[in-house]
Amino acid sequence: MLLASLSIIHFHDPVHVIGKDFTMKAAEQPTAAWIPGPILGIETSCDETAASVLAEDGVVLSNIITSQHAVHRRFGGVVPELASRAHIESIEAVSSEALQQAGHVWTDLTGIAVTQGPGLAGSLLVGINYAKALAYALNIPVASVSHLEGHIASAWLQDPTFPLPAVVLVVSGGHTHLYFKEASGLCRLLGSTRDDAAGEAFDKGAQLLGLEYPGGQPSIAWLDGDTQTQLHFPRSYLKKGSLDFSFSGLKTALLYTLQEMPGQFRLAHIADLAASYQEAIVAVLVEKSFAAVRSSGARALAVVGGVSANSRLRALLQQRATAETVRLSLPPLAYCTDNAAMIAAAGGQALHAGLRASLALDAQASLALHSHANLTNDEKETTPIPDIHGQVLGLRAGQLTMLERLYRRRMPVDEVLSAEAAKTLAQFTHEIRRPIGLVITRRGAVQDVLVGAGAEPLGNDADHLSYKSAIAEGLRLIRSGLKGEPLTQEDLTMLGLLRLDMIGTLSVTPKGEPGLLSSPI
Repeated sequence: MLLASLSIIHFHDPVHVIGKDFTMKAAEQPTAAWIPGPILGIETSCDETAASVLAEDGVVLSNIITSQHAVHRRFGGVVPELASRAHIESIEAVSSEALQQAGHVWTDLTGIAVTQGPGLAGSLLVGINYAKALAYALNIPVASVSHLEGHIASAWLQDPTFPLPAVVLVVSGGHTHLYFKEASGLCRLLGSTRDDAAGEAFDKGAQLLGLEYPGGQPSIAWLDGDTQTQLHFPRSYLKKGSLDFSFSGLKTALLYTLQEMPGQFRLAHIADLAASYQEAIVAVLVEKSFAAVRSSGARALAVVGGVSANSRLRALLQQRATAETVRLSLPPLAYCTDNAAMIAAAGGQALHAGLRASLALDAQASLALHSHANLTNDEKETTPIPDIHGQVLGLRAGQLTMLERLYRRRMPVDEVLSAEAAKTLAQFTHEIRRPIGLVITRRGAVQDVLVGAGAEPLGNDADHLSYKSAIAEGLRLIRSGLKGEPLTQEDLTMLGLLRLDMIGTLSVTPKGEPGLLSSPI
């Protein structure tokens, strides 16, 4: 197998790496800059092993999924250890089939996208390690993707013209989140579940009713029949205006209802119970989604994730969207459940933006979308998706996270650089041993982060700002210096052409503390 072959290579000299169906040369060298082309997506966050190839224009060339439902069905849910083992057994075959169906060979690939989290840690590690091994062997970049970001990207796979801004409901076995996706691409969290996810409520309900796992589609859905039922289960809308969800009370209500029913009566009314329970879940999902549309001012709604495959939910959403003249995106069923096409799509967006993951990439079982999980609502409204440029190859995942944290800083409008920001900038510079530049707006928000190489000045790493020259006026650049080195005349000339308000250099002491902040202009 490919992974087994890679594990015995020392990479001192160019060697031949022999995988299952290809032979190629590999050498110890930096990952090349990304050249747009076919992307392989890998998804192993839970109990589906999936691989997909996307063309340069975003067209899905293949989308292979191997389900583990047969493995976990007798347990009534996913067993993490069994899931990890099943991923190991099938990941290479699934990836090879995806390439074959797409009409490509390994060396045609120009990038790899892999789910980093959230999910089961053991399952995530299988996909991440396989992706990193491939990226090293093929000398192509790898992009780490949030599973939630992948689901959001699935709304545009079949319908690239779906408009922004839009409200996006991510609803699956582990997630129930409402996001507002702005035209800029920023996703702002509007609401989420306070306890059980909708998909978990379906699975637990199916288990209580004696139905097969998984519960949302088709176990409960195929029983619903006539949804005009006599049974009524509680619908939790929480306080007025809240966009959060809660399904734990519904699950308890079903349990108590079943306990009070005689066995024969329960069996005779199993379809009625299933339909009523399902209606209580989907009614809340629909109502909250359109409440978010109204409050946000958007005229578009996308519903993604495994539960979006539920037939009753899709029918209610379509009826409501038609009645309220809202543009609705419901991905095809193949893109609703966990799949690698959505991961490849999100990864392609990251690669186009210049974002790369290092080969020290690790699983993050509780990864938050765009690392915005701990921001306040005000910060979520004003903080852009992290835009990191420059020499980031070789940085560990934790170090990249540190750089993203710089976006959480806001400087007072009357200060060039706050004491707290200076301390953070110095610490990060000392940690990665590379100069860091912050491009700051007049309102004190960090717009870009630039990373230099070693003791070299930022130089051409600020070239990406040239396309923004029309809006560069009003920005200031604060750069850290490992040895207190000044900006060169070439740097000053280039950056001056961007009409920056100010260019400053923050010296960093050998202990990683901020020194003097100097400015030649």
